[in-house]
Amino acid sequence: MLELGSSARSQEHEGRKGEKRRRVAAEDSHGDLDTVCCHPGFEQYEHSKEILRAARWIVHVSSTSPDGRHQRQCSGFFIQWNKKEGRARILTSDYVGFCTDGKLCDPAPKIDVHLRNEDVVQGHVLFFDEHCRFALLEISMSSSFEVEIPSFGCSPCYRQKVFTLARDKDLYLRLVHGTILRREEKHLLVLNCTLPPCSSGGPVIDHSGDLIGVSSNRAVCSISTVLTCIEMWTRFRCILRPMLGMCLSTVELLDIVQLDKLWCKYDIRNGFIVDEVTPDSSAEKLGIKEGDLEDFFLSIGLNFLRGVDTINDFKLEVRDLQGEVKRFISLPVQFPDASKYSAGMLLGPLC
Repeated sequence: MLELGSSARSQEHEGRKGEKRRRVAAEDSHGDLDTVCCHPGFEQYEHSKEILRAARWIVHVSSTSPDGRHQRQCSGFFIQWNKKEGRARILTSDYVGFCTDGKLCDPAPKIDVHLRNEDVVQGHVLFFDEHCRFALLEISMSSSFEVEIPSFGCSPCYRQKVFTLARDKDLYLRLVHGTILRREEKHLLVLNCTLPPCSSGGPVIDHSGDLIGVSSNRAVCSISTVLTCIEMWTRFRCILRPMLGMCLSTVELLDIVQLDKLWCKYDIRNGFIVDEVTPDSSAEKLGIKEGDLEDFFLSIGLNFLRGVDTINDFKLEVRDLQGEVKRFISLPVQFPDASKYSAGMLLGPLC
């Protein structure tokens, strides 16, 4: 075996650094979109301090199917830490659980959490939520490891500039800068960018470095929604969502011309647009149609569990803008348990 001299080693090291610098992804056609694999030279990025502070939360999460034939790569981040007991909880994507039809695969997949110091620890699924596309893991680790918890910001807003962060299988930080453009389905926002494959489960932060969401491919679930789900599961071992028989999108995500028209012509400043009505639902029987608007408040399920609200129906103001009709209805509400969890993993909150 030949050993390189100090000069040769230095040249080889510089060559590797140069190769790492070249691993910077191309700019997207949107023009305001950057995808960066953070290597030497990254410190020149405009919001580097906020990004590097957030990077300390982030881990890489891999899972292997029970038969060992398939592996999935995601990201995750710390949200709770009990240093005395050496236990931490990590948010990641429900993708790691090989979940189908609302169930974790049985036997459970092997889940490894790769820490930034290159240690690998086993993760256990406490529960997951396919609706919001996240899973909550728990790991045991050395109390000497320095764990940092995110600072929580506000919910993401339409057209807000954000960063999505991830760690790839080599533990390099992956970074995408994009804009929240529109709503997907009923409860998720969508970015104007394509994310690296390992980004699902990674944090979405604002320009101040505060956590505002969890990514799932191009979709983003608001951190306020995720934390509400975690609080319900931690305290009550279930997640309740009102079943309204409708698919809704918020008025705030309309373009400014439509918002101005609603405000000037109908004095509507907030509320939700009915995108779809479930056949044979109470909403359909009461005559609600696509395109109506109604005002109501979120977090009803949590207040129901807390005993703050024990309502059995919603009092809604419904507007048909085409027919210029406004009416008030009572909509019966059901609260199905939307949480999923693995048997034997019902642990209490971390102190």
